[in-house]
Amino acid sequence: MSNDWNIEKANYFLGTLDEAVPQPQMDLLIRVSGSTDEDMELYITGTEKFKRHFGNIFERFKVVKDTLVEVILSQRRSLEYNGFYTAFLMGQMKEEEFEKIAIKFTYKPKTIDIKVLSAKINILFDLTQIDYSTSELADIFRCNFNDAISATRLITGNKSLGEVQ
Repeated sequence: MSNDWNIEKANYFLGTLDEAVPQPQMDLLIRVSGSTDEDMELYITGTEKFKRHFGNIFERFKVVKDTLVEVILSQRRSLEYNGFYTAFLMGQMKEEEFEKIAIKFTYKPKTIDIKVLSAKINILFDLTQIDYSTSELADIFRCNFNDAISATRLITGNKSLGEVQ
């Protein structure tokens, strides 16, 4: 018998087996690294696990970005308000005009999950290294003062929070 006949027979049986028992579909990433043949290492991971890893990184980045956007918008609101207030104090604006403008800067504190707020505060301290007061944190995130206190108490290991708590 020739060697070709054995290959055909093997393929035939595998084909029959594949049809009888569906084979699981696997999508893998394989990495081979090393500087010589003797120190080669092989790494195998599923693409779903790989995608989840980068998805987690993206989600973390999104939370950081959203936190910074909140901070920037808060700072802008403060600057605008302080500009109008300064104009009022210097007599460049009547009290009635200032009151109408000041009302636009008021807000009703929003309900925010304490754990989410805690994560945002921790991100803010890590990125800016600025010691914010509890009232500043409540204003930045437009939340209740007591919620800001509760959120900072959940954070451990952040040296910047020593004075706030």
